[in-house]
Amino acid sequence: MSVAAAPAVTSRSDWKRWPRTEAFIDRLIDRGLAGNGFAVDLAGRMIRETGTPLKVWVDHLVVSGSGKLAGAMAALGYERQPMAYSVGVPVYAHPGGIFPRIALVRSAAGSDEDGVVGVGNLAVKVESIAAFSRAHDLGLEILGYPEGPYRTARVCGERTDLFVVERRGYLGFEPFPGELAREGRIPGAFHCPRGLIEFWIDPHSPYHKPVFAEDKQFVFYCAGGWRSALATQTAQTMGLKPVAHIAGGFGAWKRAGGPVEAASQK
Repeated sequence: MSVAAAPAVTSRSDWKRWPRTEAFIDRLIDRGLAGNGFAVDLAGRMIRETGTPLKVWVDHLVVSGSGKLAGAMAALGYERQPMAYSVGVPVYAHPGGIFPRIALVRSAAGSDEDGVVGVGNLAVKVESIAAFSRAHDLGLEILGYPEGPYRTARVCGERTDLFVVERRGYLGFEPFPGELAREGRIPGAFHCPRGLIEFWIDPHSPYHKPVFAEDKQFVFYCAGGWRSALATQTAQTMGLKPVAHIAGGFGAWKRAGGPVEAASQK
């Protein structure tokens, strides 16, 4: 005969409140809203029309701060994550509460008592960026594949940019394949997915990008030079010119000492 002991029943909850963290996040959100007129109007409409505060839908914030800020966030329960927002920009998350993640950009400018210099980006989650753009007549340019794991669009503000994001089971910040965010990019470059290049170049395509109709030389590159060689061949076949690519890819560019910029979302 066997006897199984039932676990002790307890009514005590181990759930912990984080009032100081909540107040800190509220201050950051308020500071972000103050720097973007459209976001202020959106927050007001959400309260009036749905009774829902905008802060409930905040996905993440990009905050500039001094060296003191990382310590202040640690005291509030935030922990640094393995992922990065972009090159040299770490991400912090709160494992004990449902708070937005924070990407920390180091700054030597004057800061407040917590080490905060400013809120550069305030990102909110939506079901569909395209629907959001139409509803507010914004004409947003969307980065990321349709129905992809992560898509984003920017509404520029006076001091803070509002980012509208879609997520589908993905916690990263890369609208396109990962090497772009990990390694950075050549200054002034823009990302063109290999699978969409024909659609973007073709002036009769509904997905045509006006940049490919401009009078300029196009230099394609990828990590190692193979995909860009194929992309260049495709572009030449379609009549785009002048067109070239970087032999050896981005790796060769960096080894030669070429300039690199962080691939922040733009």
